[in-house]
Amino acid sequence: MPSEYARARKVEAVRPFFDLIASLEASPRFTLAALASNGGPGRYQEVYVHAKIMLVDDVWATIGSTNTADRSFLGDTEMNASVWHGDFASTLRRSLFREHLGTEPAEGDVPSFEQFHARARKNAWRKLAGQALPYLAYRLDPGLYGLGKP
Repeated sequence: MPSEYARARKVEAVRPFFDLIASLEASPRFTLAALASNGGPGRYQEVYVHAKIMLVDDVWATIGSTNTADRSFLGDTEMNASVWHGDFASTLRRSLFREHLGTEPAEGDVPSFEQFHARARKNAWRKLAGQALPYLAYRLDPGLYGLGKP
């Protein structure tokens, strides 16, 4: 059964949204990533997480289920908690990166995201080759986003 994203890609009015996502690949600091748990050599289980997290400059964080669509603000019961506190934001980043990358994150937010970018790309190749995933995060191809392909 096709996903909602796969169906949406066929709607002409929505095409610019997917074109925009695909164009982000040109940015050297952009990474579209997903999470998978390791199920042994060459086996993994996709991890679905409804929550969203945004970290900005190691000083501000927001965590919750709210999407940027009107439905999250008008009809659904979605909520986020936002925190403007440097120690909290940087501790959260380090904790998440430690969990998703399986290693101690680099010092500072920019080097940590560069490390995430490199490891997620490496893990994408491991996933395609049927190798075990040594950490949770792997890169998705923005041009194929929503088609159920890596």
